[in-house]
Amino acid sequence: FIWEIHPVLYRYKSAIARWLRDERRNCFLRFPAYSTLTLQLKDRVFDSISKAHQTENFVSLHIRRADGKKECDTSLARMWRYLQCSFNKTNSFGRLAVLFHTDETNTCYLDAIRQMIESLGNSYVDLDTTLWKVLQEYATSIPNGERLLNNFMRYNAETALDDDERIIFKMEQRRRVICPDCQSLYPTMLKLGLPILNHLSSPTVDGNSSSMQYEQISTKYSKCMKEAK
Repeated sequence: FIWEIHPVLYRYKSAIARWLRDERRNCFLRFPAYSTLTLQLKDRVFDSISKAHQTENFVSLHIRRADGKKECDTSLARMWRYLQCSFNKTNSFGRLAVLFHTDETNTCYLDAIRQMIESLGNSYVDLDTTLWKVLQEYATSIPNGERLLNNFMRYNAETALDDDERIIFKMEQRRRVICPDCQSLYPTMLKLGLPILNHLSSPTVDGNSSSMQYEQISTKYSKCMKEAK
C-alpha cells in the first residue's frame, strides 16, 4: 500500500526509509528523483557558494513571514536571540555559509538578518539571488538553456539543495509547529566529526557586547524603515 508522508517529515526520509525497511519489511517508500539537470545545477550552486565564502560547511535558514507572522514570532529581537543560541560555539569549526531563503520582501528586514548572521562570524548567502544567478549562467552553457529560466526550475533546484546531505543543519522559523527558540548546531557538528579549527566560541558570548550589537542592528533597521516611507 501507499504511505503519504507529511511535508514536515520529508527531511527525515532516510530515517523513515530505514524504519520501514527494518520494521515493516512488507512495505516500501519511494521518493521522487531529481532530474539530471537539477542535480547539475545544484552542484554548481554549492561550488559557487563554496568558492565565494571559502567554506564547505553549509546550513540552511528558512524564515516564513508572509502568512506565518501570527503563528511564529519572527521579529528581529527574537531572531537575534534565536541565532545567537543556535550558532553558539560553532565558530570552533570555522565559518558557516548560511543559505537564507524567505518569503519576506522587506529589504530592511532582510539586511538586518544579514547583519545578524555576519556579526556571529558566518557568511550570509541570499539563496534565491545566488540560485537565479547560477541558473542564468548554467542556461547559457547548454543547448536551449533558456527553457530553464523559469520559477519551476528554480523551485525544484532549491528543493534539491535543501534536501542535499551537504546541508549540515536545517534551521526553520515558520508557523506554530516549527518555531523553536533555539536549534543548537554545535552538538550536530560534533557528531558529524567536523574538524575543530580553533577553540574560540561565538563572538557574541558577552552579554554587554551582544546587547550593543543588537542595538546597532536595530537602529539601522529603524532608520531604513523611516527612509523607505
